[in-house]
Amino acid sequence: MKKTLATILFPSLLTAIPMSTMAKDFSLGQGWTADISIQVQAFFVDNDSSVKTENDSGISSGFDPSKLTVSVTAPKQNGYVVSGTIQATQNNNGPNSAEDNDIDGQLDSFVNNNDEFRIAEFSVSGDFGTVKAGRSWQIMGSSSLSHDTGSSPGVGGQCVSVGSSLGDFGGGCGRIGYGYVWTYFAVGFQYGSPNYNGFSYNIGVFDSPSDNPRIEGDINYNSPLFDIWASFSEDEDSTGADISAVDVGFEIRISDFALTAAYTDSTGITNGLRGTNPGVDSEYFYVEADYTLGATTFGVSYGENEVDGNSDSSDLTMAFIHHKLTDAITLVAEFNTEDIANGGSTDRLVFGGQLNF
Repeated sequence: MKKTLATILFPSLLTAIPMSTMAKDFSLGQGWTADISIQVQAFFVDNDSSVKTENDSGISSGFDPSKLTVSVTAPKQNGYVVSGTIQATQNNNGPNSAEDNDIDGQLDSFVNNNDEFRIAEFSVSGDFGTVKAGRSWQIMGSSSLSHDTGSSPGVGGQCVSVGSSLGDFGGGCGRIGYGYVWTYFAVGFQYGSPNYNGFSYNIGVFDSPSDNPRIEGDINYNSPLFDIWASFSEDEDSTGADISAVDVGFEIRISDFALTAAYTDSTGITNGLRGTNPGVDSEYFYVEADYTLGATTFGVSYGENEVDGNSDSSDLTMAFIHHKLTDAITLVAEFNTEDIANGGSTDRLVFGGQLNF
């Protein structure tokens, strides 16, 4: 059955956009164990923009960058299982500097040659569920992002707007702004419920630029045939303006075919990035269909955003092929067309691959 790893990872979401990761288990002695996973990727990206006279090409990481994830788990004691996770990422996404491209710090992972620790957290699990503390992936929109087969392994839209003076080559941003809001990483506390016959939920509070913490939560139903989810985020900026979002979606799997759809309604969010436009309402959605034939997955997807007050919407259309050369190597071919409202368009060819250990 396809996409079982994304299903298994709810509600824990330990490794952030983890659909392709294959962890290896090691014994550390005295009942301690360690899980180590490594992801390395590189893509050739060629951009043909309607507002530039020459193509813009380069080598970059994809939407889910190269990363090393290490988790350690202590032996069960007094009914509790304690673990800790650290994840380091390495990104090769375009020639532009972080100072030029960074938007409230949210795109550091995508737009420059940047190394960072995305995750540094510990968790305590038991019959009651799981409590996590530290820097981790947030909750809102995580299910819509995790079910986006085309973007991981892959590239998707670019992190720099079409026609920008910075160029079209800004690194892979998947469907951020063309289907969902970026879930992002932040320090906080989370609680994940046990699995109740397929149902689970998460609730969390996270650090925020405002004087109050951001509150997020979701509910998921996962089964062999379909997944359904809904999530929310509530926050405010430094002036007290509302920054909030509600996200819903589903995926249906019939044999080797999958159909996915998601929708987000938000306030104070544009381009899929939180807090970038207080007081403005925007909507996002995407639909995706994919079919797996042996070791090869073929798929198409379409998504867009509509910003209150804009007469036109922006959209991203993708066609992709993912071929598992071996269990460890996935080859990727992708074509996508990105149209920015009143800002031109770019046709994009992507070729590359990803190693998972």
